[in-house]
Amino acid sequence: MGLPFYGFGWNGVNNSNHGLFQAGKAVHEDRPYHAIRTIALSSQVCRDLRSQAPWAFDRQDFWTYDDTVSIRYKVSYGLRQGVGGVIIWELSSDTANAELLNAA
Repeated sequence: MGLPFYGFGWNGVNNSNHGLFQAGKAVHEDRPYHAIRTIALSSQVCRDLRSQAPWAFDRQDFWTYDDTVSIRYKVSYGLRQGVGGVIIWELSSDTANAELLNAA
């Protein structure tokens, strides 16, 4: 099971449903978690209750990523399902104090 330490974004997203399932123009590069975390601090952060996956939305830009809550949830799910292990990509995308790595 994969645990991404990065996120993806879309620009020009409609301000409906907190940006969820709205059209937008994809940002053509991923962003490291430490950068997404900074973006999230100045955005509205929402969370899917089923998957615990967060997204950040600032009324125009939409970012999907994993955080400590979703990482813990995925690891717990993997243990319950008997998954043989997890893989992370990319360790250098974590914060300086290894926030995501310590959550796993």
